[in-house]
Amino acid sequence: MNEVNQIPVMLSIEKASELTGITKYRLREMCKSKKIVCILCGNKYLINLNKLIDFLNRGVSVRRFGPFSVRLNGPFYVREKRPIHQ
Repeated sequence: MNEVNQIPVMLSIEKASELTGITKYRLREMCKSKKIVCILCGNKYLINLNKLIDFLNRGVSVRRFGPFSVRLNGPFYVREKRPIHQ
């Protein structure tokens, strides 16, 4: 079957939490901020499993703490100095 005709696997936040180990709170926040592909069905989010796996496999995120950025790349943390805007 080609990819156009495949129906995506959609999971509730509870099921996605069980499969990935990510808390339900964090998954809900990721849905609200549109960081992961999901749909809102009534008052329930359904998460696209394949897109969630792709998102998790990218493995790079950036968090900002004061004048530094911390890049989380796998188990390693890299501190980077951000330029100060005047």
